Amino acid sequence: MYYYRAIWKYFCDVNMFNVAFCTIIILLYGIFWGLLVFCTIGIFIGRYGFKVFKNNEYYLYYNLGFTKRDLLIKVVVLNLIIMLPILIVALIL
Repeated sequence: MYYYRAIWKYFCDVNMFNVAFCTIIILLYGIFWGLLVFCTIGIFIGRYGFKVFKNNEYYLYYNLGFTKRDLLIKVVVLNLIIMLPILIVALIL
């Protein structure tokens, strides 16, 4: 139970910074590039934002048995699962 809640919380926290960054990209370059950045380098921007503003929370995840690498891999996989169908639809339209 705590396993999924912890991953979901980290996912939401990282994507909070990611969405803020990608909103600026959408306004400047368009929705396709914003979605593409959201799936790729936006994750690392979000991770950096989490590291700067919520670095102490890594102790919580470490106590639950997660490493930073494990958390990052899970966020990348979840973002790709969510964003791949949206990108495919955006390419078709």
